[in-house]
Amino acid sequence: MLNDKVELLQNIIPKTLDGIVRSNREEMQLEYATEQDLAKIHKQIPGDFYRGALRDAFIYKRIFPALQQEALYLVGFMDERGRTITWHTSRIEGFDPETRMVFTASGSLYWVEDFVAGEPDSQLLINVCAILHRDGLGSGFGVPYFFY
Repeated sequence: MLNDKVELLQNIIPKTLDGIVRSNREEMQLEYATEQDLAKIHKQIPGDFYRGALRDAFIYKRIFPALQQEALYLVGFMDERGRTITWHTSRIEGFDPETRMVFTASGSLYWVEDFVAGEPDSQLLINVCAILHRDGLGSGFGVPYFFY
């Protein structure tokens, strides 16, 4: 009985970014941002003042082929008030590879301490799931339901 619940939970939690979207994949895909993607939004951003620093971070894009639209987002761990939380930014408007600063649609600046190598921590993938549901995209694309 307990093993069945553990197995069910393991099947629900995505193991890869690509594994988050489980239906209607022809309408929306998630991919890691490439250097070419980041070059399109290259901006000089001073590293003087920022809202937060993210570590073990990654930038991903939501791709909507039929609309020919893509949007980039930053996800990572942030230390806030003595605890570590998962963080997902609004759409990225600018990225400076020199300072590793990100400027978002909400007007916030973030500093990326480091980018994760390989697949990110499952907590960050769960965060992407929760945000997709918050944004009204989760159920239509078979995204596992998590909330904060």
